[in-house]
Amino acid sequence: LRTVLGNISEEGESINKINDQVDEIRIATAYFSPEGFSRISSMIKDISSIKLMLGSDPIDDNKRWQRKLNESENKFFKRKFQEKLKSQEDSLRLERNHIPFSKSSRSSLRQLVDSLKAGNMQVRRYEENFLHAKAYIFTPKEDQSNDLDSALIAGSSNLTASGLSTNLELNLGCYEKTTIEKSKKWFDKLWEEAKPFNLADFFEEIFEPKTPFEIFLRVLWELYGKEIEEDIKTDNNLPLTTFQKHGVARALRLIKETGGVIIADEVGLGKTFIAGDILNVYKERRQKCLLICPAALRDSTWKKFQSDNEMYIETHSFEEVAQDIQLRDEIQRPNAKSNNLLRNIEEYQLIIIDEAHNYRNPDSP
Repeated sequence: LRTVLGNISEEGESINKINDQVDEIRIATAYFSPEGFSRISSMIKDISSIKLMLGSDPIDDNKRWQRKLNESENKFFKRKFQEKLKSQEDSLRLERNHIPFSKSSRSSLRQLVDSLKAGNMQVRRYEENFLHAKAYIFTPKEDQSNDLDSALIAGSSNLTASGLSTNLELNLGCYEKTTIEKSKKWFDKLWEEAKPFNLADFFEEIFEPKTPFEIFLRVLWELYGKEIEEDIKTDNNLPLTTFQKHGVARALRLIKETGGVIIADEVGLGKTFIAGDILNVYKERRQKCLLICPAALRDSTWKKFQSDNEMYIETHSFEEVAQDIQLRDEIQRPNAKSNNLLRNIEEYQLIIIDEAHNYRNPDSP
């Protein structure tokens, strides 16, 4: 698109010259992104009329089997169409929420919002049918000094960053008046049927004042977002709540990186379940595990947990471990002579210590 805009003016002329010559641009696109708009925003910002018509992707043939029993073809079509429109709005919000946290990104977004609110850019969405066309139609100003011809670009490029810059697309430029006039009539007919779409509202929300907590969350995302995405790949099969899944995935990663992890959630947030799922990962690998906990928990909470979940792990109290001969110490544990551990301590690939704060000082058993 930038190439065609450049071809509209003679070599060496400025972008302002293009803005002076072009009176109106009509754009039809199935997808739209603010990053895509930023690719051409400087070239079209002063054009008096920009009409942006959004469409949506058609149903894939391989998804027609999703039609429900006793659902007519027409009802199925309408249902999937509404799902597509909803998906489009969700995608716009998702992209907005993942816009890079940088000055340049905010500047591009601000320019988009300003263009939408300035009045020279109108946005509608065609909601009568799936609209998958991509067309860019340029109309010159009607004055005698203007020698610019109308122009049409039709092809596969949506108004997105990848569509305009990185994808392997095919677009054809046309300057033939009859073809362009027919294209304008096609566009204008659909434009009259399309409904106004307040695109500015989608993106202006990002400029609303944020609470300190929202800023804190964004900082955490910038610091640990990549780790969370990796954790999601790990925790997909864990039967826990969302925050517990992330706890398990993050704990497994820290164990791999550092050799251990401390889980210090508040009471009632499911530390036992998190430990249980970490244990299951090791059991599936046929690795030996050891649980150390207070005797009261060994005979109550953990005994019931292992029974409810049909899980076995060698379990000992703090005192039993302290008295095992393998941990005998001439100064602190000279009387440790029992054989409580069932195997050599080096054979345990995972050791879970419940109520680990009991080890906070040297006088613990």
